Amino acid sequence: MSLPISAIKNLELTGVDYRTYITIDENGQQLEAEPSDSQKAILVILEDSIGKMQCVLTQDHFIDLTMLCETLGRNLKGIEPDTSLKIAHALGLECISSLPGLTNYPCIVSPQVLDAEQLYFSSGRDGHYIQLNSKGIQSLFVNAERLNFAKAISQFKPPETMAGTEDEESIRKAVQDFTTLRIKQRLETTLEIPPMPQTSRKIVLLRADPDAGVAELASIVETDPSLAAQVVSWAGSSYYAAPGKINSVHDAVIRVLGFDLVINLALGLSLGRDLQMPSDHAKGITPYWKQAVYCAATAELICRQIPKEHRPEPGLAYLAGLLHNFGYLILGYVFPPHLSLINRYIEANPHVPVHILEYFLIGVTREQLAAWLFSSWNMPEEVISAVRWQNSPLFEGTNHNYPNVLFIANQLLHGKQLGTGPAEAIPHALLSSLNIEREDLDKATQKIWDNMDHLDSIAKSLNDGL
Repeated sequence: MSLPISAIKNLELTGVDYRTYITIDENGQQLEAEPSDSQKAILVILEDSIGKMQCVLTQDHFIDLTMLCETLGRNLKGIEPDTSLKIAHALGLECISSLPGLTNYPCIVSPQVLDAEQLYFSSGRDGHYIQLNSKGIQSLFVNAERLNFAKAISQFKPPETMAGTEDEESIRKAVQDFTTLRIKQRLETTLEIPPMPQTSRKIVLLRADPDAGVAELASIVETDPSLAAQVVSWAGSSYYAAPGKINSVHDAVIRVLGFDLVINLALGLSLGRDLQMPSDHAKGITPYWKQAVYCAATAELICRQIPKEHRPEPGLAYLAGLLHNFGYLILGYVFPPHLSLINRYIEANPHVPVHILEYFLIGVTREQLAAWLFSSWNMPEEVISAVRWQNSPLFEGTNHNYPNVLFIANQLLHGKQLGTGPAEAIPHALLSSLNIEREDLDKATQKIWDNMDHLDSIAKSLNDGL
């Protein structure tokens, strides 16, 4: 496979010397190692009422949108993912190239790009790069404006180890720092521990009762008609291929789902319903309940591929997946002005993990917020650990298998453009620690891709039922 024609023409017009660097072939086979993030140039298109513009930076940096808008006196936002694809396809490309001359949009470029000795530019085809030296880089940006608008990702990574008390201190410090946005008073009044929903509280107590059985669980779920309907609908979906019709919660437990799955499903659903869905969301982000359903199903299937002696409890992994993005609801409930700002940064920085942007903007992450709240609610420690450390692939603390599984589930989904944020590489060391092979992941996730229509239907019913 050669470079796209539009990229070749642009390079010839510019008159720069270049080399091609191909990391994967047409069959997806690895040919060469991927360049590091600091070696890759990326191009992001932003827009406002004035028009579109393109920003070029290295992949180990992100756009400080507030600083950029203040510098330019504009109100720029990221473009819709569909718009980005349309622009790429109009140029005969699979994705947006980092070559600035392919469009007529004004261009700004960060110092990290201009000062580099060598960089790799996306050609607009996956795995196909254009390698330029310093002279070539300078020639490429002769008509661009040099501007300092990018921040190093490495400077804003949340701590990889932190106790629960330290999380709470971080949250409360963040509250104090919000004075500039004039919401300190609101935060001080709303950052009280919200009460756990009544149904959820009953389920938590039931989980702790070793003598609890199907009758007790069904009794609790059936007192909540909406929750009961969702459990029955879930069990009756073609995803589980249950013979005959599911007529009751008792049927759902006994014939299809089992006690552990139903109790965790009911707990996750009841918690997720209690906080109102935020009205603001980032463009192109998978809706909350679709993320929850897919992550829960993927986490459970991954668990079942792990040898029994190393296997986390699938039901708890399922619950952790269902609640993995619960912090998003907390952000919308407590910090709505900041959620809006976070979403604008997500749109402008699709290459950056969301928790990095949250830590940069407000000093805490949605994972910290959710873990803090779950701890105060006396949720299972396995779930707290999973949600809190899901972004740390090699976390080795207590109950580490649960966040390890959740990390893998999220990355598999991100690779299919499901979820929030870019896909990250799954370290081989992580798979080894769980005694699982990449082929095992392929087997686990194939069922997800084969049943997308059914999972989408479940997610829609949950969303419509809220």
